[in-house]
Amino acid sequence: MELSPLGTMTITMGESVFMANVPSGTRLVIDFADIVVKGPRLDARKAPNSPAGDWLILGPGNVATLDIRMLRATRVTRGSIKCRASRAGRRPEKS
Repeated sequence: MELSPLGTMTITMGESVFMANVPSGTRLVIDFADIVVKGPRLDARKAPNSPAGDWLILGPGNVATLDIRMLRATRVTRGSIKCRASRAGRRPEKS
């Protein structure tokens, strides 16, 4: 199977909460005020008045796990999106 990008995701972050030394490790909870995905095969935005955010867990060995959830508004009513994150200006590595 060959993967091809759906588009570029732009996230406007809101408030964040840092919680050190909780049972699962260290958590950083970040609210997403707005999310826009633009590309040749997908044009979506965070659904109006809906919650969205990331629960980053920093565990043993400083390994970070992202748990990003959002409700999206798009012309496509069914489907699933799997994302890989990268820093701005960098492309995610192929797996």
